[in-house]
Amino acid sequence: MRLKLKDNSGVHEFDVNRKGDLLSLKCDDQSLDLIINEQPNAGYIIKQDEKIIRCHAVRVKDDIFVHIAGKTWNFKDVTHDDVTAGSTDGGDDNRVVAPMPGSVIKLLVKEGDEVKRDQPIVIVEAMKMENEVRAMMNGVVDKVHVEAGQQVGFGEIMIELAPLGETGEGKATE
Repeated sequence: MRLKLKDNSGVHEFDVNRKGDLLSLKCDDQSLDLIINEQPNAGYIIKQDEKIIRCHAVRVKDDIFVHIAGKTWNFKDVTHDDVTAGSTDGGDDNRVVAPMPGSVIKLLVKEGDEVKRDQPIVIVEAMKMENEVRAMMNGVVDKVHVEAGQQVGFGEIMIELAPLGETGEGKATE
């Protein structure tokens, strides 16, 4: 998955791949392989080689706050800022991902449903708060990867959308 995060120094693009507790990050010419263990209250224990780092991360809509060793960073997720209603560039913009670790408490759509940009499509509970996750484009629900009651991790793909008239491998619907 490709993320674009903005901070005071500009926009940074990350390639993020997560499989279980293993997280691979690539930014510019640097890459990191980390082991992430989620803790209660938005806490994480990050292991890189022999280093262990404790941190907290919270996402509120497009704002991400990361607190490590007494310092706090604020990032704005601008990944989907370039997406216009009803279009996708064929990248990851059609993927609806978990904004934070939590539990899927309600799916508001099913495969084949037509959705509008900013329409609530799934509700994720995290830290005893319900968070509406919305469609980032007009389209059709192509694939649902989660079900109610399922635990999801940050950035996990929950739903894939397709532009109107396309499903699966980009085939037109009748």
